[in-house]
Amino acid sequence: MMNRRGALGDQAFFSVTFFIMLVIAAGVVGGTYIYFGGGYDFKAVESGGLSYEVGKCLIDEGTDDLENTFYEKCKIDEDVLKEGNLIRICKNLGEDECLEAEESDLGVEFNVGSNFVICKLEGAKENKNFGKCDVKTVSVEGDDYVVIVMSNREIKREQTT
Repeated sequence: MMNRRGALGDQAFFSVTFFIMLVIAAGVVGGTYIYFGGGYDFKAVESGGLSYEVGKCLIDEGTDDLENTFYEKCKIDEDVLKEGNLIRICKNLGEDECLEAEESDLGVEFNVGSNFVICKLEGAKENKNFGKCDVKTVSVEGDDYVVIVMSNREIKREQTT
């Protein structure tokens, strides 16, 4: 009971230690949530980048026999393209006509997928559950080509054990 000078210092140090432990715990929980949390929505970025690359490919490599040589000309992996992406290339059709055309219609040069009507829906642009579309028009050898790309792939980290 005589030496009470150091008792207050021990209690003050405990509160600082407890505060530091709380900050570390919050950092671990926050980091885990950010890393494994919700998916990343890169649909608009992916569709924009892919439509740019396809348009550039049409200009650089030409448009001969797109149905059979598209993947080789544009150096795009067929399996990756078919997994969550839709793509359509129309020759000398307007944007609306290309969106509404059937796969076998005259003017549709290349097609992967079929549900391009989503690109016209106003509600789909705001809804994160729908795919994001990008439409570009490029001129190649005097003809106008409409390139429509829709990405519906959700990117998410998965926890591995």
